[in-house]
Amino acid sequence: RYSVAAAGGDMLGIDQHPAAERVRLHKRTAEGGRRARQLLVVPLNLELNPAEAAAVEDNLDGLMRFGFEFEKFGPSAYLLRSIPTALVGREYAAIVGEMLEDLAQWEAASSLEGAQEKLAATVCCHAAIKAGTHLTHAEMQTLVDELVATEAPAVCPHGDPIIVVFPVARLDAKFKR
Repeated sequence: RYSVAAAGGDMLGIDQHPAAERVRLHKRTAEGGRRARQLLVVPLNLELNPAEAAAVEDNLDGLMRFGFEFEKFGPSAYLLRSIPTALVGREYAAIVGEMLEDLAQWEAASSLEGAQEKLAATVCCHAAIKAGTHLTHAEMQTLVDELVATEAPAVCPHGDPIIVVFPVARLDAKFKR
């Protein structure tokens, strides 16, 4: 769930999930354009509630740019025909379901740019590693290196903290040094 790193004389606690969100969003912004996608051999049939169906309709182009291809398949049904390659080998059906729930809960964005930013943050959140995912030391190092290269490494795209700093003086005091 957390990685520990050193910076100067301080110890950093890094929450892996929002760190991965921030890195994904940074890469997505840097790449622009469409994401690589994997066509599904058997499309996933999704029965959506009215709010989820409206969210899909309102965000079809943005979802396609991320690699999600939805096709209307009835009054409240959609076929998911492709997913971003980042979701290959993962439980993409559950991830897509959670993502659509989040999309349906959005308040109307004040601008197209705001809606696109929120969509990007939501997709990156659901595609990121989850809390409790075991990372090797090399994977943790890569995540931290990529995180510090982003424009806002301290907060996730939703505004939550990623890094907690423990100054060495505070640690010394806790250990009575």
